Amino acid sequence: MNKSESDAKTFVWDRRCLQVLAIVFVLAFGVRLGLVWQFVGFDSPPDATSAPDQLNYEESAFQLSIGNGYSNKDGDPTLHRMPGTSFTLLPVYLFFGRSYAAARVWFCILSALACVGTAWVATQSFGRQVGLVAGLLISVYPNHAYGPLHFVSEVPFSLLVILATGTTVLAFRAEKSLAEKSVYVSIIAGILWGCTALVRPNILLCFPLLIACASWSSDRLRRGLYLSVCMTAATCLLVGLWAGRNYMVFGRPTLAAVGAYTLWGANNERVLSESPGSWIKTSDLVDQDHPINGDELQRMDQANQYAKDFFAKHLADLPYLTTMKLYRLLDPWVETDNILVQWSFGIAWLATIPFIIFGVFRSLSVSKVDAVYLLLPLAALVLTAAIFYGSPRFRDSVSSVYMVFAALGFRDIARQLDLQKLIQSR
Repeated sequence: MNKSESDAKTFVWDRRCLQVLAIVFVLAFGVRLGLVWQFVGFDSPPDATSAPDQLNYEESAFQLSIGNGYSNKDGDPTLHRMPGTSFTLLPVYLFFGRSYAAARVWFCILSALACVGTAWVATQSFGRQVGLVAGLLISVYPNHAYGPLHFVSEVPFSLLVILATGTTVLAFRAEKSLAEKSVYVSIIAGILWGCTALVRPNILLCFPLLIACASWSSDRLRRGLYLSVCMTAATCLLVGLWAGRNYMVFGRPTLAAVGAYTLWGANNERVLSESPGSWIKTSDLVDQDHPINGDELQRMDQANQYAKDFFAKHLADLPYLTTMKLYRLLDPWVETDNILVQWSFGIAWLATIPFIIFGVFRSLSVSKVDAVYLLLPLAALVLTAAIFYGSPRFRDSVSSVYMVFAALGFRDIARQLDLQKLIQSR
């Protein structure tokens, strides 16, 4: 183990570390402010053509700010989407009113903080060099920097998932200095996972793996399981509060109705024949044989049933469909009419993925425990794609995590190239 990797195991908040994190924040914040100013405009309202879901998030945030609770544009209670993104916007609307400019600056701050989180996690796991590289890479990574241009869930999710992952790593560290505090750290991690799930509940798919990893990585099986139970309980408490609200308002402890539409949109005869692995919006699927009507729960049940009918009828096609979903998850080219976005995202992903792959394998030899926990959000991503559909948008929502591996791979490949040059010079 070299000095940089040894430093990762004795991580402290010293002046040098804080300077690195400050540099990362300033760079990331500046890049995101510049992109918003150049391509969107700070005072512009959310655009349905770019990201239709942002209309729901922004409207519900406004309804919350005027005391109507979590509601749609008509002021009626809703469970269409998870509330996390709207609650992220709420503090801005409470202080500044319905100010799009303030909200966009706020999202730029959150996105920049996600870059700081990436640098922090990379530093504590693999050393300061990797932390600096990770912070700089994610700061200018277009697939991540694009998020604050819209009021979408990627922005709070990216921040929360890297904080939850890093805190989970801390909770299961075997260091004596953290042993007495590990229970409290695990509870904090659970709260962060709960907040992450309130933005995108698919992250809960990693929890069975989390419990399995906890029992494997802990020196004491009982303590590892205890920490994972504390973490899971804190997560379930937060998510349960939202489910409880829906039970009180709608009579059913469900999380969000949109998941049913997504499930059906990704698993139907039309998508199988026209664009396997992708998704078709619900309005294009509704016909005489597949009506969607009634209240939110009734519409959700109808969409779920259509998806179940498809699964039952096309069992033989599911392996092919799942393969195409995973292919689309890795596909570098975003389906968009914006050529600049398509090419910048595609080139950035193609340039990054070799370092991610190398970094994953390298991390398992540097710190297997840290690597396994860092892989959990990526495992949830793969499971989400297999169940629903593959999308670069899903993939890039965890870029704050996979950039840690990319930075480690970049650092180690750069070291090997320097070593080869040194050998050749002799």
